Amino acid sequence: MSNSTIGWVILVGCVLFLSAAFNPSAMAFGVQGAQAKLEVINRNSSLWVLSQYGFGLGAVVTAFGFVLLARAQGNALAGTVSYGMLVGALLWGINLFTRATDFAGFANGTQPTWPFLTYTFLTMLGLAVWGWFYLQGGFPIWLGWATLLPTLILFVLLAVFKDMPPFVYYLISLMTAWVLLKK
Repeated sequence: MSNSTIGWVILVGCVLFLSAAFNPSAMAFGVQGAQAKLEVINRNSSLWVLSQYGFGLGAVVTAFGFVLLARAQGNALAGTVSYGMLVGALLWGINLFTRATDFAGFANGTQPTWPFLTYTFLTMLGLAVWGWFYLQGGFPIWLGWATLLPTLILFVLLAVFKDMPPFVYYLISLMTAWVLLKK
């Protein structure tokens, strides 16, 4: 498979995810209190449901793009972490489906967090390994550092704040798509 095709797969996944992250229903993530969250979700219920599926589909498509890239590069470690990213995205789909069907459970914080935390860890680990892989050659050096350093900072921020808005992973992944589309 060509680099540009893989770049398009990653780009489509990132756009799906970021479109879900930046719509009016996403304001629910920024408000305090269950009632306020629920009001935002109910005001934008169709967008909320659509965005949950957008998050899931975007995460899966992007991770699949990294699986394709690992296969094209013939790198077993990159392949392993890319499959891990894909498994994490699929596990997170459990939460996303529940968010789309149980607004109050999300607003009240009663839904399980382990799928999201697993997804978060596996995605960060995957991006860190990809950043290291890019530094080994065959990719612009800036891509390696621009993938690895922010991801390491995100690990620290996750440890401190116990949460991480996942849209940042897709901003980082957009750089990979861009480089692949230019190759």
